[in-house]
Amino acid sequence: MESERLANQLQAINTEIETRLKPDLDVVCGLRDRVFEEIMEILQLKQNIETIRDNQDKNVELQVDMGENIYVQAEVPDCSRIYVNFGEH
Repeated sequence: MESERLANQLQAINTEIETRLKPDLDVVCGLRDRVFEEIMEILQLKQNIETIRDNQDKNVELQVDMGENIYVQAEVPDCSRIYVNFGEH
């Protein structure tokens, strides 16, 4: 009887894990991944701004990520002002 009760409890725990906890974990992991992507974009922007700031008197050539890891060459002839759009994609 005791082993049957433990087996039932174990089954209930496994059901809880599979039906509630794993889907919640998938959602949280997806949110975490989006936060990491945003952090990487911000760090890349910071690096680009520092490069521009350090070379204000020169033309600056950069590789800019257009999204989906597609990069383009960019030349910045006037580094006296930097505009950043923080809007939605």
